[in-house]
Amino acid sequence: MILAAVWAIVPALPALFQGGIIGSPYTDLYPSVWGLAWFAGHQPGFPTFADVLSAPDGMAFYYSSPIHGWLGTLPALLGGPAFAYNFTLLLARFATVAVSYGCFRASGLGSGGALTAAAIYGASPYFHGYSVEGIVEGTDGWTLPLWAWTVLRRERLAAAASFALVVISSWYLGMVACLLAAGWGLRDRIAWISLGGGLLLASPFLALFVGRSEEHTSELQSHSDLVCRLLLEKK
Repeated sequence: MILAAVWAIVPALPALFQGGIIGSPYTDLYPSVWGLAWFAGHQPGFPTFADVLSAPDGMAFYYSSPIHGWLGTLPALLGGPAFAYNFTLLLARFATVAVSYGCFRASGLGSGGALTAAAIYGASPYFHGYSVEGIVEGTDGWTLPLWAWTVLRRERLAAAASFALVVISSWYLGMVACLLAAGWGLRDRIAWISLGGGLLLASPFLALFVGRSEEHTSELQSHSDLVCRLLLEKK
């Protein structure tokens, strides 16, 4: 827990002391903060259309981290978008190390080995880089070891639910989980059960994501077609 707290908080202290937002302002940070505020402001539910974008008609919009959006709803009401973003990011960083430790302990490692493995995975440059760049969906590294933990404990329903959580949290980790489950299932069928059950549970969210992506593409194409027609008419 000490390692998890140190990893979560210490790198963020400069931004917190200055009253700012954790991360670099020259990356995906601001879209992530705005998206969280927008998503949290449309709760309860799963909003996928933003009328404030592509005015005056609005456009399809899928916030990259629904988990942060849901968890940030109350903090956003209490302290605003920046506070909600910092809170959910610190929570994700803490949970990634803490849950990893529990997973590795369940796998049979001793406390020292589990702590080392949790530091290598949870405190890796991979997750830290996403925190710095504001790629919020890449910071929920805790979902993958949570799923592995439930498989190791042979809890079928929990394994399916946590697999769905991995898929919803990030397509990066979702693809990793699919590959791990496919191989792991050769030794333990619960991994395959969690794969099938998790994808089934996550299917409504996947359908929303795919549907809105197609709408967004068609909207962009219609806008580009309009621009081309205007240019041709001008000529």
